[in-house]
Amino acid sequence: MHCVPPVIRVVDVSKEYMASKGALKVVDDANLDVEKGAFVTLIGPSGCGKSTLLNMIGGLISPTTGTIYIDDEEVKGPKPDKIAMVFQDPSLYPWRTVQKNVEFGLEVRGVPQSERKSRASKYLKLVGLEAFSHYYPTQISGGMQQRVSVARALALEPEVLLMDEPFGALDEQSRISLGAELTEIWRKTGKTIVFVTHSLLEAANLATHVAVMSARPGSIIDFFSIEAEWPRFPEDPEIVEARKRMWSHINLQSIKQAETLSTADNDNVPR
Repeated sequence: MHCVPPVIRVVDVSKEYMASKGALKVVDDANLDVEKGAFVTLIGPSGCGKSTLLNMIGGLISPTTGTIYIDDEEVKGPKPDKIAMVFQDPSLYPWRTVQKNVEFGLEVRGVPQSERKSRASKYLKLVGLEAFSHYYPTQISGGMQQRVSVARALALEPEVLLMDEPFGALDEQSRISLGAELTEIWRKTGKTIVFVTHSLLEAANLATHVAVMSARPGSIIDFFSIEAEWPRFPEDPEIVEARKRMWSHINLQSIKQAETLSTADNDNVPR
């Protein structure tokens, strides 16, 4: 059987930060392979290191130990030719129009003006905002601002799109709507996406694969595929089963985390 080689490989990756009481390990011996064209959602208990792992894949921070590869090339810093990132805050420039915000990354790269304009228009059309190209960020909704952020990332035409809770600040209806739009964009562009979320429903609805992390220090404790067709609905049997599988891990990990914190607190009580 033919196997698609992974575009992302996370190999024995750990991350520690120095704290007042010594080293704080956030990620511990994480391993993950992501195939080209996959849509992977990354989920786990609060504080388990999801965003830290995503930032290491994006080259924004370096692992303490272990190695991350994109197309078999070690990640030693940002790779704007291959990776684009979308965060919870759209971080748009308020003095630039929607069109000019999407063009910004291309402008920094020195892409000619005509190509910048053409590419920005293409991706604004893809996210359904072509009619708002001359608006400013303050003139559009939060959900529309996040779609501009997605268009800005896509305009760079990266191979990999990393998304850190991009819809986390939006209401539930907007999250569902934007999630559906994102899956359509993914299917049209064939990008490889890694998407951090706290929502079990969002994780199941969007993904071809789900990676579940343990409590801090986080490691990958489960990785499974979801083969349900789109559009997906919460009551679909495979979506229900995926949510149950995620919850069984997260609930157990949350209990372990609480027990660990309780033990640590008791150890600090004067005897």
